[in-house]
Amino acid sequence: MDGRYAGRVRLAIVPDRSSESLCGFVEDAVEPGSLVVTGNWSGYASLRGRGYDHRVVAGRGDHEIVDEFPLIVHLVFSNLAAWLNDIHHGVGAKHLQEHLNEFAFRFNRRFSPFNAFHSLLGTDGGDDHAGG
Repeated sequence: MDGRYAGRVRLAIVPDRSSESLCGFVEDAVEPGSLVVTGNWSGYASLRGRGYDHRVVAGRGDHEIVDEFPLIVHLVFSNLAAWLNDIHHGVGAKHLQEHLNEFAFRFNRRFSPFNAFHSLLGTDGGDDHAGG
């Protein structure tokens, strides 16, 4: 990650904002040793001890860090909220995870939309980094 580009997203409903829930999600979704950029919520504090290259970006504070790692997550979640509200006119809890999965699928293939079609067909689109 160069700080100005949102890589791949994984989205899941977690029961709460505790370290156990948040770090448990990270452990399920991210390879150990990977860079994980988060806000300064205390629930993420144990990520470095769990084997991740954890960088904390506070919304306010050190401008050099904020410039290097802008909170792109805010852009991702504002796009998610607009998509859920404008396209689907809101989503209930029963189907929320399905919609999160679809948003992540589309987001992770945003630079190679034709490969999403190949993924649905189960054929090789020729762009390995766009899969999964």
